Amino acid sequence: MTAENHHEHRDVTGGWLRPAVFGAMDGLVSNFALIAGIAGGSGSPRVVLLAGLAGLAAG
Repeated sequence: MTAENHHEHRDVTGGWLRPAVFGAMDGLVSNFALIAGIAGGSGSPRVVLLAGLAGLAAG
């Protein structure tokens, strides 16, 4: 005997907010990782600031 499972999902394809939030979070996380890597390898706050600004401009 086989049981048929039928379920429905609401449509999530039409919104702009979800991709915007995921894109912004991806940009913030990658820039934070860049800054953390530079801060770990360099002691100069100017270099860290410059890397962070460059990451923001590139993203």
